[in-house]
Amino acid sequence: MGVIMILDKDYWATPQAVVKGISSYCYAKGLVSLPKPTIDVCATPFNTKVQDNYITEEENALVADWGKFGLAWCNPPYSRGNVGLFFNRALEQYRKNQTETIMLLNCDNGTAWFADIIAHAKAVIYVMNGRIKFLDPETGEEAKNPPKPNMVVVVGERTNDHIETHYLSLDEIFKLGA
Repeated sequence: MGVIMILDKDYWATPQAVVKGISSYCYAKGLVSLPKPTIDVCATPFNTKVQDNYITEEENALVADWGKFGLAWCNPPYSRGNVGLFFNRALEQYRKNQTETIMLLNCDNGTAWFADIIAHAKAVIYVMNGRIKFLDPETGEEAKNPPKPNMVVVVGERTNDHIETHYLSLDEIFKLGA
C-alpha cells in the first residue's frame, strides 16, 4: 500500500495539549459538565482527539448522531465554508441530546456564522498571545505561520440571556494541557 499524500489543511491535527488545556479550562469555569471530550466529530484516525469514539468525513457529522449527554470536540473544516453548518449541528445536538460541544475555530468576526455564534452559543473564548500551530498530517510537524487567530466556542445551555466572553492566553492553554 502506498503513502497517501494529504495536502489539504482541513486534515491538520490540533495538538493534544491544546485540546486538554481548552477542555480543562472549560470544565474548571463551569462552561461544560464533563472534564474531557467523549467524541470527536470531525476526525480521521490520524487527527482524532478521542481515540475510541470519533466521526469521520465518510460518516458525516452533519447527519450522524453525536450521542447523548456527552461532550463533543469539534475542529471543523474551515476551508469548505462549513463552520456555520457545524455550529448549527452542534446547537441541534445539544437541543436533541444534551451533548455539549467545544469548537475550535478561526476568529473571523466578519462572517454570518460569527453573528450566529454570538446570538446562540453559551460562551466564546478568545485565544490571546499567539496562534495555535496545527500539526501536519504527513510529518506531525507544527505549522510555521498560522494565518488567523483562534477562538473557542462552547455550545450548551446559557445561564443568562447573553454569551459569556473569556480570554485565555496560548501559554495558559499549554500549561493546563501539560
